[in-house]
Amino acid sequence: MRRSMMTILQKESELEEIVQLVGPDVLPEDDKLSLHIAEYIRESFLVQYAFDPVDTFCAPPDKQYMMMQLITDYARYGREAVAGGMPVSAIAALPVAKHLLRLGAIPDANFREYFEETERRMKDAFPTPPDGERL
Repeated sequence: MRRSMMTILQKESELEEIVQLVGPDVLPEDDKLSLHIAEYIRESFLVQYAFDPVDTFCAPPDKQYMMMQLITDYARYGREAVAGGMPVSAIAALPVAKHLLRLGAIPDANFREYFEETERRMKDAFPTPPDGERL
């Protein structure tokens, strides 16, 4: 998961120059998704908020693992949805996307329940492929 997240952040770094020159609208959907996921990695996993009573301190390893799992699962579902023709704007508009913001602010004691609920919502949010199986 760490390697996958690093790859996305590196891709974002490569795309920043293109985005500054011509804007994000000209990028292919898979590159737009990389930028979208990189934002979640930075905002939900890497950034800590000093004035938040929960997020002030480093999360315990099991919470960090679950945070990474949520983001990488969202990226996987997103890649499959983009490959199926779903635009990144529709992915970003899914209600489950809001559940991935500020993961560090969720209290440690409640995080496993939040993780399971978000995983369930993620599976339900993405479209069902034509063969009827879930992504």
